[in-house]
Amino acid sequence: MPNFIGCDSVFIINLTIGNTSFDTITENICGTSYISPSGKSYFSTGVYYDTIINLSGCDSIIQINLIINQVSFSSISRTSCFSFIAPSGKTYNNSVLFSDTITNSVGCDSIITINLTITNFNKTVAQSSGVNLTANEAGVTYQWLDCNKSDSIITNETNQTFTATINGSYSVQITKNSCIDTSACYLVNSVGLSENEINTGISIYPNPNNGTFTLQFEKKQQITSLFITDINGRIIKQITPQKVSQYEINFEGASGIYFLNLVSENDSRTIKIIKN
Repeated sequence: MPNFIGCDSVFIINLTIGNTSFDTITENICGTSYISPSGKSYFSTGVYYDTIINLSGCDSIIQINLIINQVSFSSISRTSCFSFIAPSGKTYNNSVLFSDTITNSVGCDSIITINLTITNFNKTVAQSSGVNLTANEAGVTYQWLDCNKSDSIITNETNQTFTATINGSYSVQITKNSCIDTSACYLVNSVGLSENEINTGISIYPNPNNGTFTLQFEKKQQITSLFITDINGRIIKQITPQKVSQYEINFEGASGIYFLNLVSENDSRTIKIIKN
């Protein structure tokens, strides 16, 4: 083109032609809305087009395949015995109203409100007068068991208190709100002590010992039950009774005080053992 004095005007043009770009993206999100690259908000699943500036300064047209999934909410009530494992794997030991979160079928949070009722009860037993055992949990269902006979049921013994008529070891099975559990075994060794049927000529050696010792009688004894208990009355070892004058006994356990219990039909004796 002519310049201002009518002569040719020569221009050097460095020309760059940019191109519009096109792209497709798929967005699968959890929530209530989606913000596109240009800042627009979308609130439902669909196909949308958005435009921004690409690296060459031209339009970048983006096709957005949008899927908006929702967080789910639910409420349930649960009852359990002693403890409860929530859907997320957490353990609860008391009644409580709480929220638990897991992943739902579309990959989003599933928030569950759980009204939890836990049934717990006291499994301990009080012992009085040597022969009376009373469950400390009141107002439930009871069944007394003979620990020396593989926890067999004692017929008609379904009261809160059980009075032993034979020396041995006893426990109580408690039922509350369909939950069942059993107490520890409790030793009774004072029934018929006046009978003095077990011979007084008994010796144990060595005592103290390392868990291995000899039980020696002056003469052979007809023992119906022979077992070792710890200081809490728990049976540590059960020994098969025989009409013999000597037993070689060994048992495992921590150092401390234990008791060797000898029971006949109408008599019992308890001998302290010290384990080094």
